[in-house]
Amino acid sequence: MQWMSGNTGRTRPSRCRQVFQFQLFLYLLLWSFFVVYSAKSAEALTTFPLVQRLSPGTTYDYPDITSAYAEAADGDTLSIRNAEHSEDLFLDLQAAVTLKSGYESAGESGSVLHGTLTVSGGPVTVSGLLISGSNIPTSVTLRVKETQGISRSSEVVRSGIPIPLSMLIYDVGTLAITDVSGATIPAEFEVLARRNAGRTDITAPIQWLLVTFPATVQANGRTFYRLVTDGSAGSNPQPEVALTLQQAGSQITVNTGAATFKLGGSPDLLFDEIRLQDDTRLVNGGAMTAVVNGSNSDHTVIRSVEVEHTGPLAAIVTVKGEYTMPEVGGGKLASFRRYVFTAGSPTAIVRQAAAWEGALCSYLTCDPGDGSSLVPNGLLMSRIRNTLLPDMQGPLTVTALGGFSSEVLQSGVVSGQEAWVRQSLRTSRTDFLSFDISVPGTPGDTGTKADWGLFVMSSPNGSIAMAIDHMHRYEPQALRLLPDGNLAIDLLGDKAWIGQRQGLYATFAVSVLPPDVSLSKDNLGRIIWAPLNHALRAWPHARTFLDSQAVEEFPVGTLSPDLAAYDTLVSTVLDTTGQKIEEEGISGIMTFGLYPRYWGYSWGSGEVGDCGESDPTPGEAWDDAYWCSTWTDYHNTTKTGAVRAMRTGETDWLDELAVPAALRMLHTQIYQCAPGDLYFYCGQSPAGYGGYRSDFNSSHAYFENLFLYYWLTGDKTVVDMVKRGASSMRDYLCVDRPAAACAAGEPPTNEWAGLTGRVASQWLSAFRFIGLAGDEAGYLDDYRSGLARAVTQNYVLARQQGTDYGFWLDRAVTGPGTYPATQLWLGTLYDMNNLYQLQLDTDNAAIGIPAITPGSLLVSWARTLNDFGPTLIGDGSAYGQWPNEVEFTWTGDRINGTLTGVSQYFSGADAILWDTGKATLTATFLRAADQTGDQRLRQMGFDLTQLAIQSALANMLPLGKEQGLYLSRLHSAVSCLNNRSR
Repeated sequence: MQWMSGNTGRTRPSRCRQVFQFQLFLYLLLWSFFVVYSAKSAEALTTFPLVQRLSPGTTYDYPDITSAYAEAADGDTLSIRNAEHSEDLFLDLQAAVTLKSGYESAGESGSVLHGTLTVSGGPVTVSGLLISGSNIPTSVTLRVKETQGISRSSEVVRSGIPIPLSMLIYDVGTLAITDVSGATIPAEFEVLARRNAGRTDITAPIQWLLVTFPATVQANGRTFYRLVTDGSAGSNPQPEVALTLQQAGSQITVNTGAATFKLGGSPDLLFDEIRLQDDTRLVNGGAMTAVVNGSNSDHTVIRSVEVEHTGPLAAIVTVKGEYTMPEVGGGKLASFRRYVFTAGSPTAIVRQAAAWEGALCSYLTCDPGDGSSLVPNGLLMSRIRNTLLPDMQGPLTVTALGGFSSEVLQSGVVSGQEAWVRQSLRTSRTDFLSFDISVPGTPGDTGTKADWGLFVMSSPNGSIAMAIDHMHRYEPQALRLLPDGNLAIDLLGDKAWIGQRQGLYATFAVSVLPPDVSLSKDNLGRIIWAPLNHALRAWPHARTFLDSQAVEEFPVGTLSPDLAAYDTLVSTVLDTTGQKIEEEGISGIMTFGLYPRYWGYSWGSGEVGDCGESDPTPGEAWDDAYWCSTWTDYHNTTKTGAVRAMRTGETDWLDELAVPAALRMLHTQIYQCAPGDLYFYCGQSPAGYGGYRSDFNSSHAYFENLFLYYWLTGDKTVVDMVKRGASSMRDYLCVDRPAAACAAGEPPTNEWAGLTGRVASQWLSAFRFIGLAGDEAGYLDDYRSGLARAVTQNYVLARQQGTDYGFWLDRAVTGPGTYPATQLWLGTLYDMNNLYQLQLDTDNAAIGIPAITPGSLLVSWARTLNDFGPTLIGDGSAYGQWPNEVEFTWTGDRINGTLTGVSQYFSGADAILWDTGKATLTATFLRAADQTGDQRLRQMGFDLTQLAIQSALANMLPLGKEQGLYLSRLHSAVSCLNNRSR
């Protein structure tokens, strides 16, 4: 990740482990060591960590064996304390364990571990180890890692944690967070989702949990915490200084213990006021303004103020409002702000969006009707600014910092002087990025990326500090001291277009500091820059993610030699994406986050910034990347960053790729609408490509990365936005709504409302998300009902020579005859994935009329792919030609009829299945093989996986359509081959 900003730190290369092909694992069920300690010694050690890793010259403490083992190198010794301990171990690294000091049994319930482990050369895999207690784990280890070279002290972490199914947690009342010493620390818990049920259904086990607690970690270091689930740790204490929130009308007052923030009392202010803990006021108002189509606009309307969350450690407040811009195209310029406050912090982190809720026409450009040329279907924004009115006395000093390697500039200022840190708008995307700093009395500074952009104004009574998240990626932005003495946060500091029902967003931070606080780079980094740009995360072991069934499969542990290229592929794709962002110049307030469909080629830019004659603004080059690139999250390509983070713990991929992609989808690609707007597509994502609006079809709802963002952060903005689109889409797909979900045999009444294919699959997945994450569990009924209807109306199971074959159709089955099946890649990538998820959610409960299980359907489809895909036009192998579509003929009943023929079909789509399409089949083959033990399916799944990896490496491209196809199901396929799938 050398292309990333900041000091990402260095980690030791991971060690290989022995992998047993397919499903063979070495299970060591009971083993222990015995070292005699006196009762007095045992008592003295009760508050110490369970494990110490003794490395040459250094000792490290760990809360459990798994985390110590994961960090160990050959020759290290793990010293186990004399304490009973229950832990499910997955020691899946290539390192032998030298057993010493004998064995001690503790009966059928397990054993008590005493003694030492010695890590040495040689392969062994240890899985499912029971040390003591029952076979249900009672804790989850959470690693907090610092990657920016900045020590953090009591930084409040808010992280979504998946809960393994075996833990069966129903109530947060038994939960506690402990540190490495075993002591409980302040914590908050919130249920994000339960398994196959609504969030409030206490009879269903928790599947996603949001944990909040203060973490301390040294620069480039790591520390461990534990989520204890069985009540044995006791309750978490209250923080020494608890955050408080009070509401009076629309005004919110938040006291973090380090500062007091007031907001919402006046519609034109970012903050009504901000005070230090000693009640010294440093901010006394300001203004919120915008310049739209050349006219000034104030912010004069608050639509709503809502408390999303409040507790002793964190508070989140959302404010929605309007600027004074007159309606254009039937819509206002709306605003959205989400404030996050944490206990003990003087910093408020704010994400702000501005959205045009109208449209001039239905196309990218519009005919004004007066004979003049076409005009862009958008608003030309020249500035979006928040100002802060400082309440400071005495001489003033400005401190500014731009690039990561830049020096801090500091100087006194007098009335009327200006200062700034600015990431400038380029005249063309092919120009180099550019920032500049102006501070009176200094020579200033210039550079390419203001990746450490921050600005501070100080006086004898305190300081106000400001920073913008990843400022170098969202040009044009600025932090300023204005001639009138106000401070300004320019979310947009120069020109940008906002298309129809579309928004832009930025995230920034404001801190207030007492006069005795150092304004060194390190200290400002700890207080404001690092929590904004690279917040700490509490990260579970990869196995925790996998065992929760809360995410799709991905490989855990070191890969076997024949699969090792998967890691090379994923890491290279992510690195290539970062490099191509730089080379193709797609940073920008309206461009960074998502990616063009085809781009990053060695021979040219692909679909980046070239409109030809259809350029909405001919003669202008600064906006070509926005108008003239094919933007969307094609086939959920950006979730690769989140998968990589789950597999490796490299959470910086979230900051650099996955989170920006989620927020771009949330605020720009999804249609932004006024509260009373009845437009069907509000909250949906029916368009993409140029300006995110030039290609209109409902298959652009690529929300998998957005959903992962919600599960990992708990940002309720996602639920609110997607629910708006889901509410209209479920009524569209089911005529019985909103009263009830449709029965399995009830067909859609609209000719365009299909039950299978990309659109239906994307929205059935969205129904599941809203049912789990929102307040209406009934959406889960629409998810299950939609799949039951598809199975009943669009699926044929027919037998030939004693083998059952399944055929998935785009249209309803009306009786025996000849039908084309859906495109092989499309049905597998989307429909089969939803059916597999349903299989997991419901323990493979049968659906449809007549009822069949999702697992049996998946197997029958895999047999169709296996027996006909490679043979109809090819040589019978994964590497030969496969048809993109097949046509089949059957007689008898729809379920258990007779298959009489299968041939290639051509509907006008691609005639053959390319390597990208074959890659989408991999997980289905291997999931079916896991269920049946069918080695033919497994071999074909393995061969297709090898083909996908080799082809993707040979055609190395950044995240986009092709990598979306290659990688979307490859993670699961490699997991099936390398680990047990579930």
